[in-house]
Amino acid sequence: LSFDGLIQDITERKQAEEALKQTIERLNALMGVARTITSTLDLSALLNHLLHRLLDVIPAADVGAIYLYDLETQMLVPGACLGFDSEAFRQISLLPGESISGKVFQTGHSVLARTHEESEALRRDLRPENMQLLSLVRRGLHIQSNICVPLRAPTGEVIGTFSMGSTHTAF
Repeated sequence: LSFDGLIQDITERKQAEEALKQTIERLNALMGVARTITSTLDLSALLNHLLHRLLDVIPAADVGAIYLYDLETQMLVPGACLGFDSEAFRQISLLPGESISGKVFQTGHSVLARTHEESEALRRDLRPENMQLLSLVRRGLHIQSNICVPLRAPTGEVIGTFSMGSTHTAF
């Protein structure tokens, strides 16, 4: 074995170890979600646990929110949040088409806002009461980038949104 071959072998082994470590972290997150699903019927507890686990396996994300569509009010209502003021967050209700989550819910298509300016542009249509609440929710956080995806029922129907953001890097 030459010196170059030895270095390549060590490099490949370290890459394999890192890939295995990431796989184990993802599997542990999935097992945690499975344990929560089987241990509670409390939707809020389940969504909060799920949100924590999702942000654990997505290193760039440090804030997140889940909105669910309420058929009775025909609005997106808070399901869970992480990294925000949860009291203020629970007061927000979005119309379909309002802000990032409302647009994703309405279109059924994911949105990636790579810059703070893109994120803010997608929030310009917030109703005044939600604009005020959003400033309380964020507690001065400056979100650099944002991803929002639709949550779908097994039938394909959009039932809510999952959004995550990064205050330190772009996705």
